[in-house]
Amino acid sequence: MKPRLFFGLAAVMIFFVCASPLTFGSNITLREAVELAYAQNAQYQLSLWEHQLTAKEQQLADKTPTVKFASTPLKLNNGDLSPAEGTVTLTVPLGDRAAVTGIVDVYAEKFDFDVNSRVGLSLDYDFFAPDPIELLTDRDSLTVLANNLILETVETVLSLDRELNQLALEEMRLDYLQEAYQAAVVRDQTLQAQQLKQQLYECETKISNLRMSVKQQNQKLNNLLATTDIDYLPVIKLKAYELQYNQQLLLDLALTHSDQRSQAIAALMNAENELKAAESSGGWKINGSANLWWDVDFKKAPSWSVAVTANKELYPPSLQLEKSRLNLAKAQLRLAEVEQSIANQVAQLVQKLELLEAQRVELEQDLLAAEEELATTRRHYEAGLAAQLQLKEQQLEISRLTINLVHNQYDQFIAIMQLMNQCGFSLDPLLSEIETEEG
Repeated sequence: MKPRLFFGLAAVMIFFVCASPLTFGSNITLREAVELAYAQNAQYQLSLWEHQLTAKEQQLADKTPTVKFASTPLKLNNGDLSPAEGTVTLTVPLGDRAAVTGIVDVYAEKFDFDVNSRVGLSLDYDFFAPDPIELLTDRDSLTVLANNLILETVETVLSLDRELNQLALEEMRLDYLQEAYQAAVVRDQTLQAQQLKQQLYECETKISNLRMSVKQQNQKLNNLLATTDIDYLPVIKLKAYELQYNQQLLLDLALTHSDQRSQAIAALMNAENELKAAESSGGWKINGSANLWWDVDFKKAPSWSVAVTANKELYPPSLQLEKSRLNLAKAQLRLAEVEQSIANQVAQLVQKLELLEAQRVELEQDLLAAEEELATTRRHYEAGLAAQLQLKEQQLEISRLTINLVHNQYDQFIAIMQLMNQCGFSLDPLLSEIETEEG
């Protein structure tokens, strides 16, 4: 499946938009809008900040050893002032269940200081604890943030351009209806004049609604780009684009890069480990712990302790094994549902592209036929065999087909970006590839 996306007719659409009295403002391309959003969108900047903090926090969490300080500078016991205390603890993990710990205790009363230093080894082990599963994903979180912003920005700019195009078309229709109404009045065609008058009212109402919609879309774009009261005029000029991936490859990529699927797989593996632990333990909880401490000066013998604890709920009987089986079944169902949902979304987008491509071909054929009919009518008009109003009517039909074709191309572009985003691709290079430098 290789749907061909051809983006053209930009010059015609720019003419339509410029014909509208609401287009005074700032020209903006898709790339310019995205760059502004990168630089000024508050939510994106906060998300970047949060991402950086999370990365730093992860780096610090991976650092070993850790050093912690705690102090009690003031303490009263039964009205008596106790010595100030402070503790510095150095911990070096030895795997998930063991650690070497060094502690320095400092006591101060007036000008007397007492320092007690010790080092120890501690072990805490749960014999039947399931192994933890880390969430693994092949998708870069920064790419996710950027893609979401690009999609929102592109959709907003194209929505504004759609409304401007529709407004320009309705204003052309209004001009045509006014001439047709005047012609019907002059000819004393009462019934036709009444019908045209109703159409004029409906057209004026639609224009009013479109003007309001344009303002709303502009406000939405201003909010997204963190600008104020700018009437943006989108300048959209896009190249042809051919999708190079078949549906199965797209599905494989979407499954691989899905955060939801990664979470479902991690939940399934955790459920499997929990069930395995529940089956192995037979309902018993067995913990082992050991501690060994030395004073730093080694004047005293080390202190140590070893303990094993085991407990089992005898009555009422534990349902943990059944619960673990239930959790595993739910995790399996969740993974199957997520994978089916992803497959459906990919199939729907691919089908949408195929339908839009078929619609594009039909629109181009209709447009070609309308242009041929207009050329014939123009020759008849020049020969005095057709009225100017008939010419205007056919020009209006060509404008309608042109706008529909451009909007069809916008729909294809958005569908491609949604599909590429779902498959884990960065949308920034795609935008640069499709949008021409002249856009």
